[in-house]
Amino acid sequence: MRHLYSRDGKKNGDTVNARRARTYLKLLRWSGLRAGDAACLSKDKLRDDDSLFLYQKKVKGKASSAVYGLLPHDVAEELRNVPRNAYTHPSYFFWSGRSKRKSEVSNWIKIFGKILAKASETHPKLFSEADGGSRPAHLHMLRDTFAVEYLIAGMPLEEVSRLLGHSSVLFMCGVPVTTHFVVTTKSPLPTPVTG
Repeated sequence: MRHLYSRDGKKNGDTVNARRARTYLKLLRWSGLRAGDAACLSKDKLRDDDSLFLYQKKVKGKASSAVYGLLPHDVAEELRNVPRNAYTHPSYFFWSGRSKRKSEVSNWIKIFGKILAKASETHPKLFSEADGGSRPAHLHMLRDTFAVEYLIAGMPLEEVSRLLGHSSVLFMCGVPVTTHFVVTTKSPLPTPVTG
């Protein structure tokens, strides 16, 4: 029988760490942020209208207009209410403010690995290739999902590239989707983009 409760007596999935991990993964999925940007995200980046400041580029030494993405309301609320752990700095959602960004990303990669290991025990077919080998998964796949969903919804490649903070659409070449698929399966996304 699976353990339904953690050591502190809470139902699995309702612990502070489980809630933090779930919120972090949803943030990656719905914002298109890189793992490090999400891990070190400061609270002042999320506005009351659920829009999230993504970045602001400098063009010829001058700041351009800021780029915002709109999070689904439930994801924005979960982010606002994410529980702090003993090390979380009050100005950030997840980060202590003391560790290096690279260390913070490493920690989230380890956490993601543990989540995947547990999920593959429960749902082995989801994590297996046709030949029986394990299907690779990584945090960046959530960023890819964000991009592909906007492409499928009909957003121009240049706009998706801009949301992701790419300096050129050439960076989008690694996104796993074919142009034919995007063109033939357009559907509207409920979250508009402001900027």
